[in-house]
Amino acid sequence: MNVVSVIGLDLSMTSSGICSIRMHPAISTVVDTYAVKSKPAPIAERTANVRARRLSEIVEQIKNEIQWNRPTLAVVESPVPNARMKSAMLLERGAIYWSTLMLLDRYGVEIVECSPRERALFATGDGAADKMSVARTMLAEHDRKFATDDECDAFVLAQIGLGLVGQEQMLTHRQNVVANLAAKRGRS
Repeated sequence: MNVVSVIGLDLSMTSSGICSIRMHPAISTVVDTYAVKSKPAPIAERTANVRARRLSEIVEQIKNEIQWNRPTLAVVESPVPNARMKSAMLLERGAIYWSTLMLLDRYGVEIVECSPRERALFATGDGAADKMSVARTMLAEHDRKFATDDECDAFVLAQIGLGLVGQEQMLTHRQNVVANLAAKRGRS
């Protein structure tokens, strides 16, 4: 019997949501969800070294999760810049994103990128659904409350991962999201 292990990652410099799901067909399913929190240093102390250490600490916690659960597939929410973001924020977001993708690749984990719209569509059937709607849907369907939106988003991403490896029975709108991501997966 094969153990199935997937990880969902909603990356951020302030609160990265992580959800690991390990399924052992004959025994149980273990779901571990948490957020890696990180506060920026005061502006006067934000040297390149301080910012690099902050990023390194976040990626190190993700590395620990990968080493512990040995996922074969990671579904990572792709970063979507918005007009309010300053260039420094974009650089930090890109740094955590690419550092994590390189880490996953180094450990032989297949990476599937998922847009925020695809995540919301999978969770609720509406690609424009807000985070509260996503959380309400996950509570109703899985009887799970999450301490942060990031953990809930990571849980949804991990559920998408289960669909991609054929371990999840899904509603039609979810099947469509998984089929679209699977098609992208085949091209990478």
